[in-house]
Order: sequence, then C-alpha cells, then structure tokens
Amino acid sequence: MMGEQTLMALKAAGVDTDGAVARFMGNTALYERFLRKFPADPSYGQAVVAMETGELEAVLTAVHTLKGVAGNLGMTRLFDACTHMLEYIRGDRPEQARQCWPDLQQAYEDVLKVLTVEGLA
Repeated sequence: MMGEQTLMALKAAGVDTDGAVARFMGNTALYERFLRKFPADPSYGQAVVAMETGELEAVLTAVHTLKGVAGNLGMTRLFDACTHMLEYIRGDRPEQARQCWPDLQQAYEDVLKVLTVEGLA
C-alpha cells in the first residue's frame, strides 16, 4: 500500500494524487495498481519513435493516448505537456511542437523515476 512518502514524492513530480484517488472512488489500492501499470503503457515509447522519425501524425496519436493515461492518473504536469504539444501539432506548428518535447520527456521521466524509487515500477 502506498505510504505518505510515496504520495508526497508523486506530488513533487507533478501528480495530483488527491484528485486521482478521488477519480478512483477513494480506493488508493486500485490507484496504486494502475500506477504500477503505467510504465508498461506503450504510448510514450511510440511517441519517442515517432519523434525520431518525424512522423507527426504518429506523434499526435501517441501523445493523445499518453495524455489520456496521464489525465486519468492525475499526472497533471505530464498531461499539460501533452496538451501543449498536441495544440501545436493540431495547429500545424511542428517546430513549436518539437520545442515542447523536452518538457514532455522530463515530466514523463520524473514520474517514472518516482514510481521506480518507490517500488511501483
């Protein structure tokens, strides 16, 4: 079961744990189970490959999916980074979208680091 230290570490990484637990009907154990599944979600890896190959349509699909997962899990910072990137892609502003990529990567890596350190990944 997640302790207070884990919740604080997630909050420091830009995760709204209170809001997420509320979405999980107050069931912290269920929220924890979904957090454990997060590292296996393929969307981020798909976005990385699409960014490397420059396929913006594939980036759009992967980042859109990642945004949904991040939103459901309360990963506000990652959700916001995805949102900004999607706005630029949809607005046909690929250079600005590419400039958002480092923020998205950092938000993802920060959450993943906490999950790993806390034994949830």
